Amino acid sequence: GGRKTSAKNYVWSYSYSPSNNISTEEELLSYNVSNRTESLSISPKKGKPGEEVAISGSFPEHPNEDVRIWIPETGDEYSVTADGNGDFSLNIDIPIASDRTPSPGEMGSIGVIAELRSNPKDAYAVSTLVIEEIVLVDITSPAEGALLMDSDVTVEWGSEKADYHEVRLDGDAWEDVGADTSHTFDLADGGHTVEVKATDEDANQTEVKTATDIVNFTVDSTPPEIEITSPEEGAIINSEELTVEWTGDGGEIEVDHYEIRTDDNNWIEVGMDTNYTFAALTDGDHSVEVKAQDKEGRETISGVNFTVNTEAQIDVQDFSVDPPQGTSPLTVDITAQISNEGNSNGTVELSAGDETINTWQLEPGQSESVNESYTLEEIGDHNITLGSEQVTVTVLDGPELVVVDLTLPDTLVEEGDTETIEATVRNDGGMDGTAFIYVADKQIAEEVIPAGDEVNFSAEYTFNEDGEINIDLRDGDNNSLQSDSLYINEAEPSFDVTGLEVEDTGSELEITVGEIENNGSAEGTISLEIIQDGEVIYTVDNWTLEAGDSVQDVQKTYEYDESGDYTVKVGEESEDISVETGAAGSSGDDTPGFTLAILLMSMIFALLAYHRKDQS
Repeated sequence: GGRKTSAKNYVWSYSYSPSNNISTEEELLSYNVSNRTESLSISPKKGKPGEEVAISGSFPEHPNEDVRIWIPETGDEYSVTADGNGDFSLNIDIPIASDRTPSPGEMGSIGVIAELRSNPKDAYAVSTLVIEEIVLVDITSPAEGALLMDSDVTVEWGSEKADYHEVRLDGDAWEDVGADTSHTFDLADGGHTVEVKATDEDANQTEVKTATDIVNFTVDSTPPEIEITSPEEGAIINSEELTVEWTGDGGEIEVDHYEIRTDDNNWIEVGMDTNYTFAALTDGDHSVEVKAQDKEGRETISGVNFTVNTEAQIDVQDFSVDPPQGTSPLTVDITAQISNEGNSNGTVELSAGDETINTWQLEPGQSESVNESYTLEEIGDHNITLGSEQVTVTVLDGPELVVVDLTLPDTLVEEGDTETIEATVRNDGGMDGTAFIYVADKQIAEEVIPAGDEVNFSAEYTFNEDGEINIDLRDGDNNSLQSDSLYINEAEPSFDVTGLEVEDTGSELEITVGEIENNGSAEGTISLEIIQDGEVIYTVDNWTLEAGDSVQDVQKTYEYDESGDYTVKVGEESEDISVETGAAGSSGDDTPGFTLAILLMSMIFALLAYHRKDQS
């Protein structure tokens, strides 16, 4: 390694004699001394400004001595110490054109001299370095990583061999600014990147040369933020002691410290604490302010107002009075949750107008449930008050229903009958009411009776029950206005039998019934039965008839096996007959064969009459 020092004002006697016969790799500088056997090597021998080159050489007769390497055109000099063999080496950057006096021009050469620092004439070596000229640009402001507090940021730069410049922000499109060496941006807070590009468009060059520099910086034009989180605006504090809490953010520029005060008093610096406790606050209204100051001295103030009340503080929650209105007398249910959030004992009163319903004594932190009932009779609005809360209940002048008439069926009612029940109701009250007709506790009719009106209404009902049935006329509160009762007869069938005749043919009974009719109120069954010795020995047929139905011209037979007395019965009607096996007769004549003889004689007379007619 080596050390660079400035030697621009150093005067040393040398001659600069370039020759057309000497290449750039050979020595261009010569001194009027005899011992010029040492050589100086530069690698590479050609480069661009800013690139690094290695310089090496050897003074074998001067091991471990200090060697001075310097460039006459720039005045720069470097120091290096030779090793035990007298060898030395050093890396340096190729100087830019503005540092060289005079500038050798494009593709020019500069001389590099190495000499013994203690006695330059004892040992020295020279060489040349060919420089490939390039365009250069260097951003001078703002500095890399700078933190800026102004949103208007001016970027400045310098350049070498540039025909024009371009700038761009945060990777956006390039903007041509010509020969200007500065440009101003209006920037939002946050990190930003600015690039500057210099361009050389020399016509003698085979290609356009450009150089770019870049700078990164941060803008923070916003003063610090601060917010008081406790107490809230308008808070009621039940203690003379208050802890104020807040949050703060300085952004890129950190908060330096916080300050706090109450009621425009002197500021109190609290460092980086984000809470502070005030003691001995008096009852009444107060304000508190917190100030945040960042490291650049910028300030932000936040404040809230609050009230200190160290007396008892009664809190009423879920206050309800139900129902909110109704007719007199009106009983309301009152419920609520009450608590003392203050610092001393307190009293809570529940009242209806000027009348106290109940009171509670609450210690600090104590809570109670309110469950009360109260009856209001006077018509109008009533204020129910609990602590600082109030609910209005309205008592209305209710309906007053009077029964003018309740008309029930005046005929015999049997089970299954459908009858009409009529009612006439008058409302002498101050609001509409509703009347209901109930039969056996079943609602069958509903009618609104306007205040001051009389209304007649009715309903039909089918009595499917028997026995005594209650009929009620009720109001909207299910109170009975008038009641009565009906006796419902059980429905039964009743049969009427006509034209029952029985004939004995000698082996069977011929049975004829003119009509069987059910005159009852219910369905029923009737049978045609054969009875002997008081017992039913055979059922010839039976009929099930609905109420009002009938059958006509019934003809049935019964074949008997033995002689004797028989009874043919249909319902309540019956015919008795005595029969002998093998003999024919009727129920009206006991002479055997009488009916058959008459029949035979009738047939003979009919044949004779026919024969006479045919002869004539």
